[in-house]
Amino acid sequence: MTTPETDQQNVFRFKFYQDLTDEMQNFARIHKHDSRLDFKENFDEWFNNNSELINREKFRLDSIGYEDDIKVKLFRSIKYYYVKKSPTKSPEKATRSVKYVQHQREFTQIITTYISSECIPLKKSPKDSYKSFLERFNNEISTEINNLNEKFNISKEDSENKIKKTFKNQYFQLNKK
Repeated sequence: MTTPETDQQNVFRFKFYQDLTDEMQNFARIHKHDSRLDFKENFDEWFNNNSELINREKFRLDSIGYEDDIKVKLFRSIKYYYVKKSPTKSPEKATRSVKYVQHQREFTQIITTYISSECIPLKKSPKDSYKSFLERFNNEISTEINNLNEKFNISKEDSENKIKKTFKNQYFQLNKK
């Protein structure tokens, strides 16, 4: 014959009911950035203000075998779990507001060839390599700036910045190999 005590399974993790959990989350959200001393004082005040709800929960936990101090359990749960837990919002996918702008294949090939044949073997810095690239391929750069302006409506300054960024990215990618 079984008794109610033998039918009960061991409980290893005592969870709070949702109404108390909601109060704990609210407290954690409000006092998330409090100093340690202020947090503890506010917790004591919150604990006293919610004594009816907490006493009901204490009675329920005691009936299922919880033997520790509920105030300590509440404090630890709020301080070390709910304060650090971010609000549950569905993560939204980041959408790209600007369409990707791609250089002409020939221009990218010029950059790659120049870097791999003249910059990396001579161990030129990216800065010096870019300066010499500007001097040597001035016509090709002007053509690419015009192309970016026509195709993507990009200003001259933005086009120059994009070319510089592309050059330096290619430099570091090729230098890694």
